[in-house]
Amino acid sequence: MTDIVSYLERYQLTHVFDASLRKAMHIQTFAPGEALCRQGDVAHELYLLVEGKLKITHMSATGKRLVLSFKHP
Repeated sequence: MTDIVSYLERYQLTHVFDASLRKAMHIQTFAPGEALCRQGDVAHELYLLVEGKLKITHMSATGKRLVLSFKHP
């Protein structure tokens, strides 16, 4: 399933994003282990997780990576 409208219907979001905003949307995939963003980055995009899972981590002051949670669609 790679059609944006299909994802919006699947997650009941068709009423949230109007047609003009849908034109700016695109499907983006990430490889396992690839970072979507890093701690301290400025957000320039909004991501919606529609397949797979996401691991959220935090780097502590001592340099240890702490797993905060796992997210699913």
